[in-house]
Amino acid sequence: MATILIVDDHVLNRQFLSALLSFGQHQLLAAADGQEGLLLARNARPDLIITDLMMPVMNGYEFVLAVRADADAALAAVPVIFYTSTFNLREARQMAKRCGVDWVLQKPATPDAILRAVDEALGLAAPAEPAVPAPPPARLAALDQQLAVCLRRAEDSNQQMSDMAARAPADAPLQRDMQDTTQRLSSSLAELQTVGLRLSALIDMGIEIAALRQPQDLCDYAAKVARQIGVARYCAVGIVEPGGAAARHFACHGLDPAEQAALAALAPDAGLLGFLLGQREPQRLRDLDRAPARAGLDGAGRPRRSFLAVPIRAGGRDYGWIYLADKLGADEFSEIDERAVATVATQLAVAYENLLLVDEINANVAQLEAELRARRELTERLRDSEARFRQLAENIGDIFYLVDIGTGRVLYISPAYQAIWGRSCASRYAAPASWKAAIHPDDLAEVERRERAWQQVPGHRDGYDYRYRIVRPDGALRHIHDRGFPIRDAHGLVYRVAGLAADVSEAAAQQERVGRLGQLYAVLSGINSAIVRLRDRDELLQEACRVAVGHGAFSMAWAGVIDPHTLAGRVVASAGAPDGYAELIKFGADPAGPGAARPASVAARQLRRVVCDDIDLDASLAPLRAELAARGVRALAALPILLDQRCCAVFVLFANETGFFAKEGRLLLLDELAGDLSFGLQYIDREERLRYLAYYDALTGLPNSMLFHDRTVQLLHGCAGGEGAAVVALNLKGFAQLNDEFGRHVGDQVLQRVAARLGGELREPFTVARIGGDTFAVALGALQGGADAVAALEQQVMQCLARPLTVGALQLAVAARAGVALYPDDGADAETLLKRAELALKQAKSSPQRWVFYAPRMNQAIGARIALEAALRQALEQGQFCMFYQPRVDLQGGHIVSAEALVRWRHPERGLVGPVEFIPLAEQTGLIVALGDWIIDAVCAQQAAWRGAGVDIVPVAINLSAVQFTGGQVQHTIAAAIAGHGLAPRDIEFELTESMVMDDPQAAAGHLRELKALGVKLSLDDFGTGYSSLAYLKRFPFDFVKIDRSFVSDLTNSAEDAAIATAVIAMSHSLGLRVVAEGVETEGQLQFLRRQRCDEMQGYYFSPPVPADEFGAMLRDGKCLAPPAESADGRDTLLLVDDEPDNLAALRRLLRKEGYRVLTAAGGAEALELLALEPAQVIVSDQCMPGMSGAAFLGLVKGLYPQTVRMILSGHADLAAVTDAINQGAVYKFLSKPWDDDALRQHIRDAFARQRHLQ
Repeated sequence: MATILIVDDHVLNRQFLSALLSFGQHQLLAAADGQEGLLLARNARPDLIITDLMMPVMNGYEFVLAVRADADAALAAVPVIFYTSTFNLREARQMAKRCGVDWVLQKPATPDAILRAVDEALGLAAPAEPAVPAPPPARLAALDQQLAVCLRRAEDSNQQMSDMAARAPADAPLQRDMQDTTQRLSSSLAELQTVGLRLSALIDMGIEIAALRQPQDLCDYAAKVARQIGVARYCAVGIVEPGGAAARHFACHGLDPAEQAALAALAPDAGLLGFLLGQREPQRLRDLDRAPARAGLDGAGRPRRSFLAVPIRAGGRDYGWIYLADKLGADEFSEIDERAVATVATQLAVAYENLLLVDEINANVAQLEAELRARRELTERLRDSEARFRQLAENIGDIFYLVDIGTGRVLYISPAYQAIWGRSCASRYAAPASWKAAIHPDDLAEVERRERAWQQVPGHRDGYDYRYRIVRPDGALRHIHDRGFPIRDAHGLVYRVAGLAADVSEAAAQQERVGRLGQLYAVLSGINSAIVRLRDRDELLQEACRVAVGHGAFSMAWAGVIDPHTLAGRVVASAGAPDGYAELIKFGADPAGPGAARPASVAARQLRRVVCDDIDLDASLAPLRAELAARGVRALAALPILLDQRCCAVFVLFANETGFFAKEGRLLLLDELAGDLSFGLQYIDREERLRYLAYYDALTGLPNSMLFHDRTVQLLHGCAGGEGAAVVALNLKGFAQLNDEFGRHVGDQVLQRVAARLGGELREPFTVARIGGDTFAVALGALQGGADAVAALEQQVMQCLARPLTVGALQLAVAARAGVALYPDDGADAETLLKRAELALKQAKSSPQRWVFYAPRMNQAIGARIALEAALRQALEQGQFCMFYQPRVDLQGGHIVSAEALVRWRHPERGLVGPVEFIPLAEQTGLIVALGDWIIDAVCAQQAAWRGAGVDIVPVAINLSAVQFTGGQVQHTIAAAIAGHGLAPRDIEFELTESMVMDDPQAAAGHLRELKALGVKLSLDDFGTGYSSLAYLKRFPFDFVKIDRSFVSDLTNSAEDAAIATAVIAMSHSLGLRVVAEGVETEGQLQFLRRQRCDEMQGYYFSPPVPADEFGAMLRDGKCLAPPAESADGRDTLLLVDDEPDNLAALRRLLRKEGYRVLTAAGGAEALELLALEPAQVIVSDQCMPGMSGAAFLGLVKGLYPQTVRMILSGHADLAAVTDAINQGAVYKFLSKPWDDDALRQHIRDAFARQRHLQ
C-alpha cells in the first residue's frame, strides 16, 4: 500500500482518481492547487504524486519544480504523473521532461491506462506504451476518426522511415537525410495533432456557446477554452462598456479568487488593453522577466514571461478583450496560439452580439406585450369607471356637473341638483346659467366676482372653491359648498370643468353652533385671563366688556356697579356701545329707583340672571326698543355679580339673534362667567382691602408711616432748585385725658376730625399721616427757608387745629405740639427727617413753646422772627413807615405819567429798611392787611396834599398782596380812602403780581372786577416770571403790563431777553394794553425799548425811588426824558468792530469816499451798547477779540437785530466757530486779512444791497 497525493483544481477529477485508486488499498491525499499540494507533500512524504498542469494559484509545472527543488532528497525523488487536458500533448511532454516527470496522461484517460501508469510509477509493473486518449464525444466522432486515420498513416510512414534510417550505415549521407526528414515529419505530426485537438475544441466551443444565454456564462466558458487552447498560466476575458470605469463582464481562469478580484478592479482600458481596444490588433509579448510595465498591467496575476492579447470584435464594433499570461512549456505564445485565441474571441463576439440582439428583441416584445396589456386594462378600467361614475353621480347626495369651457354648455348634471336646488336638471341643461337665479342676493355679487376672477386667470391653472347660500322655490335657505376642477386636453389646455356642489347646511348650522359656543368659551377664557392679571375693579369690568364684544360673541356689553348705601347703579365699563350711551342707562337695586323693572335692575335686586331672548316681548325695554333695534340687538342677558352675598355689579350682554341665550349650553356658560367675575371682584376687593390696610390707617383713612415715608421721598425729590421741605411730628395735647373723660368712641371721632382737617386744609405740596395713637406726621414742600416753614406751620397746621371740634353735641378744643425737621439742613432723606422731627416733638412736650425745631439755630431764627414781628407791630402803632415814589415816564413824550408807591421802614436803630426784609413776614403774619390799609391811606393823603399845594398830580400805583384780599376788606378800604381824601379813581392805580393772580385765577378774576368797578386802573406786575397764560391775561381786566426787570437788565446783550421783551410788547398791544418796562438803567436799554414801541419805562436811568417832597419837585419842575434823537442824514450806517485801533483807522480811510456813516467799537460788548443807541445796517467784525469772539458777537446780533448783514474780517479765524456761525445764519460772509481794498469795498457794497433787499 502506497501514499498517493492527487493535485487537481476540479473536484470531480479528484473524486474520480480517489475512487479508482482506492481499490488498490492506497492511502490517498488530495489538494486543489499546487500551493496546497506542496504543503501536503512536505508533511506526508507521498510515494507518488498525480497532478494537473492547468491550476490556479500554482500550476502543476511550478508545483513539480518546487518539489524537485525541495531540500528533502526523498521528496525531491518522488515519481510524478501529469494528468492534464491540455490540447498540446507534445508541449505537455516537453514540460514533463524538463521537470523529471516520466508519465503524462491526457484527460480523459481510461481507468486501465491510469492504473497501469500508477503501477509503473510505483514499480509494481513493467513500463508500457503511453495510454491512448479516450475517444471524443459522439458528436465529433467522424472528425476525430478522420484525423485519427491520417495521424496513424503519418505515424506508420514516420516509423518506416525511422527503421530505414536505422538500418542504413551510420556515416552514409542518406542516413543523415532520412534522420532529418524523420525529425521534421515527427514535428509536423505533433503540430498536426495539436491543431487537430484545437480544431476539435473550437468546434466543441461553437456547439457549447450556442446553448448559453447569459453574457457572464459566455465569458467564463471562453476564458476556460482560451486558457486550455493557449496552454497559459491564466486567461482573462473582459466585456467593456464604452467609457466605463470597470469591465461590464469579467471572467478569469487560472488565479485564486483574491487575485481575480484584484485583476477585475483594474481599469478595462489600462495599459496594453486600452491600446488593444484602440488598435484592434492582437498583441504578443515575450521576455517580460516579471516586468508587467511593458504590458501596462500591475498587481495580482500580472504576466511574468509572456503575454497574448486579442480583441473581442464583431461587425466593426469592439466589445472587449481576451488575454493570456505566461505560456506553459514554452517561452512565448506562437502565431498558432494567437490565431486559435482570435477564433475564440470571434466566436465569443458573435455569441455576445447575438445575445444583445436577443435581449433587444425580448425587450421590444415585452414592451409591446405590456402596451397591449395596458391598453386592454385601460379599456376595462374606462368601462368600469364609467359604470362606477354613473352609479356614484346618480347616488351621491352632492351635485356632480360637467361644463364645456368654450360654449358654457352643461354636459352632465347629477339628479341631486333637483333635490338641492328644487329645480329640474332639464332646466339646467336648457339654461346653463339658471343656477345663479337661486343664489342669495347678498352672496350673488361675490360669487360672480370670483367666477370672473377665475376665468381671467391664464390657463385656469387652479380650480375654484366657493361657498354661498341659495334660496329654493319653497323659500328654504341652503348653504352650498361648490368646488370646480379643470380638465385639460393633450396640449395642457383646460377645455372642461368638473364640479361638485354639496349641501352643507347642516354642517354650517353645526359649525355656527360650535362657533358660538367657542366664542363663549373664548369670552370665558379671556375674562379668566383678565382676572389673573388685573387688580382693579373697573379695569376688570372694562376688559370683560371688551372681550365679550371683541371675540364676536356679543354685539354690545356694559357693566355697572351698585352703591351699597344708596343702591343706585352707575355704568363703569362698556364696549360696542355708541358714545354717550352709557350715560343714558338707568338701573339700580332700589325697587323704587329709575329703571327698576328693566332686566339689569331685576338681576341686581333679585340676585339672579335675567334673560330676555326677544326684546319685543319685554315691556320694560319699550323706551329703548328703537335704539336697540337700530343696533341690531334682538336679545340680552343681565348677570348679577355677587360679593359677600350682595350684588356689587351687573354685567349685561347683548346679542343680535332672537333666542340666542336659549340655545343649548349657553346659560350654563353665562352662569359660569358670572361666577368667575364674582370671584375676580371678590379677590380684588380683598386684595384692595389688604393693600389699603398695608398703607393706610383704618380709623382715620390717613396714610400710615410706611406710605408717609414713600410720599415724603417723592415730595423731597420734587424739591426744585433751592426749595426746601419740612417734616412735622404732631401730638394732641391732653388726648389721653379726653379719652378717659368722654370714652374711646369720642376719642376716635376726635382723631377722625383732626385727620379730616389736616387733609383738607393744608396746601399742596404736602402729605399727612397718622403714625401713632394721637400722633400725626406732616410733610410740607416748596418752602423757601426756615421762615417759610414757620409760616406754613403756624398758618396751616396750627390754625386749622385751633378751631374747636364738634363731636356730636360736644364742642372740644384741641391743642397740639409739634417737632419740626427741615430738609436738607436736618436730614437728606425721609427716614432721618421723621426721626429728628419726633426728637424735636419730645423736646416740645417739655417746653412751653408750641413747636420746637430740631436745629437750635432755627429756634434762634424763630426768636428773631418773633422779635421782628413784634417790631413790625410796634412800627405800625408808632407810624415808623414812610412812602417813596419812583416815576414812570412816557418813552415817546419823555414826561412823567405815573409813579409807583414803595413803602420804607424808618427803623429807630437800623435806619431805613427796604421792603424785601419785612414785607414777606408781614404777609406771613397777616400784618400786611393793616400795613396795606395804611399805605392806601398814606398815598391818597399825599395825593390830596400835592393837589392842595398846586402840583399837577399824576396817578400813583400801589402794590396789593393776595393776603389783603383774603384777610381783609381791601375794596372797602380803597373806596373809603379815595372818597375820604377827595380824590378821583383815576388818581390811584394798583399793581398785582403775576404769581398772585395765577395762584387762584377764578378768585383773582372776581377781585379784579370789584376793583375795576371802583374806576381805578390795574397793572400786572413782574409779567413773565410766573405761570404766564394768554388765556387768563385776556380774561383779566388789566390796563398795564409791566415787563420784569430780569428781562430788561440784559436786553442789549441777550437775544432771548430781547425776544421775550419784544414778544410781551407785541402781545400786550394786540390785547389793547400799555407796556411798562421796569429796571431801565442804561441809554441802550432805553433806545431798544423805544424802537420796539414800548409805552413807558421805570428805572434808575431816569430816577430811583425818592421821598414825597422830591417827587413833588419833579412834578413842579416838569422833569422829563430827552426826546428820541433823529437820524443825522439818513445815510447807510456801517459798524466796524475790532480790538486793534490801527485796523479801525485803516478801514475808515479805505471807506471814506464810499459815503457811509461809519461807527466803530473795540469789542463785542461795546458794539452791543452802540447798536442799542445807533442802528446799523451792515456790521464787519474781527473774529479774535478779548471777552467775546466775533462769531459769538454776531450770533447775538442775529437774535437782536435780524435785519442786519453781518461779516467777519479776520486773519486768525477759529474755523469751527466761524463755520458754525455761517451755518446758523449769524455770518453772511467770511473775509480774510490782509484784505484787498477793491474786493473789500465791493463786498461791503453787496452787503448794503442785500440789506435793502431784506427790508
